[in-house]
Amino acid sequence: MNISSNQILYRDENIIFGEADDQYYLISDQRSYCISDSIYEPCLFIETDDGFNMVVHDAFTVDKLCSLIKTNGALTMPSGRTFDVPGLFTLIIKTIDLHRDSVDCGYVEGQIYIDYMKAHDATSPETAVDLCEAGMVRPQVMSPFIHSKQVGYTSDGRHYLLRPKE
Repeated sequence: MNISSNQILYRDENIIFGEADDQYYLISDQRSYCISDSIYEPCLFIETDDGFNMVVHDAFTVDKLCSLIKTNGALTMPSGRTFDVPGLFTLIIKTIDLHRDSVDCGYVEGQIYIDYMKAHDATSPETAVDLCEAGMVRPQVMSPFIHSKQVGYTSDGRHYLLRPKE
């Protein structure tokens, strides 16, 4: 998919987001993704160029994303974390990287925090990190990862990886 320069709504060093033929597209790593939504939940739909469909529940609509791009705004997610426009695209790209057909936005956020722990080599109670420094507002977002024994936490609320993955 080629998006002409007058159709580009957002661009950074990694992605291009724009509208062509009444569809919204995200281009990243030379792959094209069709982005759509449902206003009822709201949820975001991502279709890969090879036809794989992903849905992000409890997310945001494309109209909301476009509005935030125009105003350079930010959006507070159900987890309490506020994302600016580049942060929202980080959520979308993380969803694509997860390559799951259905995922909750809170789970995607948790995966972003796991990336933060990996980047800070938080692999033990001694090296645990405060995820509030990464924007976490409600620690409950990490509960699924704690219960599945992927993430541990210290008595002072810092988090670390129990099973670091490459």
